[in-house]
Amino acid sequence: MQHTTWIWNEAAPATNCYVDFAAELTLEELPAAAELAICADSEYAVWINGAFVNCGQYHCFPAARIYDSLPVAEYFTPGKNRLCITVYYQGEQSYQYVKGDPGLWFVLTSGSRVLAQSDSTVLSAPSLTYAPGAHMVTLQYGYGFVYNAAKEDAWRNPQVPLPERFSASRRYEGAVPAPRPIQKCVIQPLQTGVLLSQGIFTRTREDANPAVAIYHDAISYRVPWEVFEDPSVLAPKTEENFFVVMDLGREIAGYVTLALEAEQGTVVDIAWGEHIDCNGVATYIAGRSFANRYIAKQGKQTFTHYFRRIGGRYLQLHIVGKVTSINTVGIYESLYPVKLPPLPATGDRLTDRILQISRETLRQCMHEHYEDCPWREQGLYAGDSRNQMLCGYYAFHETAFPRACLDLMGQSMRPNGFLGITALTDDALQIPSFTFIWMISMAEYIAYTGDISLAERYFPAMLRTVRSCTRDLPQGIAVHPFGKGIWHFYEWSEGCNGGTIYQPDPWLDYEAGHRDGLYQMFLYAALSSTACIAEALGLTEIRRELKDTMAVLKQGIRKVFWNDEKQRFASFVDGGQQNHYCQLMQAMAVFNSIADEHTNTLCRALTEDKDLVKITLSYNIYLYEALLMQGDTYREYVLEDIIEKWGKMLYAGATTFWETEDGASAFGGAGSLCHGWSAVPLYIYGRFFQGISPEDFRKQ
Repeated sequence: MQHTTWIWNEAAPATNCYVDFAAELTLEELPAAAELAICADSEYAVWINGAFVNCGQYHCFPAARIYDSLPVAEYFTPGKNRLCITVYYQGEQSYQYVKGDPGLWFVLTSGSRVLAQSDSTVLSAPSLTYAPGAHMVTLQYGYGFVYNAAKEDAWRNPQVPLPERFSASRRYEGAVPAPRPIQKCVIQPLQTGVLLSQGIFTRTREDANPAVAIYHDAISYRVPWEVFEDPSVLAPKTEENFFVVMDLGREIAGYVTLALEAEQGTVVDIAWGEHIDCNGVATYIAGRSFANRYIAKQGKQTFTHYFRRIGGRYLQLHIVGKVTSINTVGIYESLYPVKLPPLPATGDRLTDRILQISRETLRQCMHEHYEDCPWREQGLYAGDSRNQMLCGYYAFHETAFPRACLDLMGQSMRPNGFLGITALTDDALQIPSFTFIWMISMAEYIAYTGDISLAERYFPAMLRTVRSCTRDLPQGIAVHPFGKGIWHFYEWSEGCNGGTIYQPDPWLDYEAGHRDGLYQMFLYAALSSTACIAEALGLTEIRRELKDTMAVLKQGIRKVFWNDEKQRFASFVDGGQQNHYCQLMQAMAVFNSIADEHTNTLCRALTEDKDLVKITLSYNIYLYEALLMQGDTYREYVLEDIIEKWGKMLYAGATTFWETEDGASAFGGAGSLCHGWSAVPLYIYGRFFQGISPEDFRKQ
């Protein structure tokens, strides 16, 4: 496919805007097959003759565009047809988007015949219905939307002439996109909500940001029959502003949908969330805005927002104006198509349920790539993704998806040798340990698949990074990087979260006497993984070099961080004084085979020492691996620990597993209740309790 022409509209705003494109074609007879290859910056949705076809751009870098192939023959009729595409251009970085040039590229073919393509014959216009400059949901997620249905002009209807607002698109030459490396998500049947609560409110603050407006609404709860003539169809009898809270029954990620009858100009503010409190859904949390706005046209209407998924269990509508009935409130769930092999039968109902919910958690956090969470961020973090990949091997027997994610992460490497904080962002923030975890994940991918092609591409960059990190080893340990944009995050436990994010605390500088043991541990694991990759690639001399470096670093770690009196590894040294003793540091010492003669002592400490700073949900994977490397000695401890921690979430009503054990209350009320990194039990059961090694997996 050699078509190189991209198009855009000259009148479109510079950021956060929607543009409508229309191409008309006449077919004398229906094609037996037709395919639409399409790519957009940033998202697209396609209609043919008024019927929705599909949506969802693969998240990619501007220098490596990816196109989708959509089968579309069923949507055409003999005679005149209209292909309609709306493109959303974000134009400002988030944690799943790197800013590129706005544009649309497509080729519609039937066999070898081109029926339509992106060129100057395609007409376009800025959207009338989507207001430009809508609010930011979160820095990581990106923008929300404001949609005004009263401005709809039937431009998708082929029986109606295109409105005068359309004009010839500007064309420019660009690179030909590559095919999508993974399958496309499948939109599921509509999941509708059940009425949970309702009431009336007074709008005390008019605000362009619907989350802020809802936050300031003075609400008053009412019983259903005080608000609705018929609660089963949500036909309100009140003349006052009213709200409803709808329960979808479980955590779900997809495209929000409304069907209602209303007077023109009625404002419907749509909030979403994973939990509810005394005020319903938490819409505005320390600058985070979990709400969008829909402005009604006259009469019956249906609306679906196809340009960004939302994630949560609850939808809350605040309605200002006149509504005759609310017929549908729900989400079209979007799921990546995976195999669902039988999960292990453990003989314990609670444990079986933990494995089921772990898999569901993982599914809700994989769409165009692995996501940390579907509600708040939807970012591809290397630290999170190792857990998701390992769990995914056992939950889905999936290998294409982790490969694509590893590739995206590799493309994010910066000149200093570290990945971006997420795979797709222009944010300057970097977490060095996540780069090291990416290298661990690459070695594990080879172990589970036997595929070395991706490692061949990235090995030179990986080697440069570990060489650079170990160029100087004073006292046998590495000098950790320091400065603006470097965040030494490991996990969310006390002392392991890296302190201030964008401007590191001066005392964390190596030159100020700070020594970071956790940095050394993850660097050591990266060296070990890089050595394994070198062996897989047949690079014997490089493997030997890396092993020699590991030996020096191992002795340095033992010399600087081991406290003989406490019989523990300190996490840090400041001013020559060892400090901070945590489970993660001890687990990494065992995981890396650094503890040697102290291994049994540290394993007992991991299970018995109440003074160690406790490890958090996600990084339990390292603790469990360390313990289970010792055979069956700690098998029962791990089983009981999983049942205690994950069972606690189930007993609290979880339908997916949380970011931390604090649940929604974490991070000032912004804790995620669906976090992919918490699917850990899937991997532990598959790898250690079923005994399916990477070699066994590869053979199967």
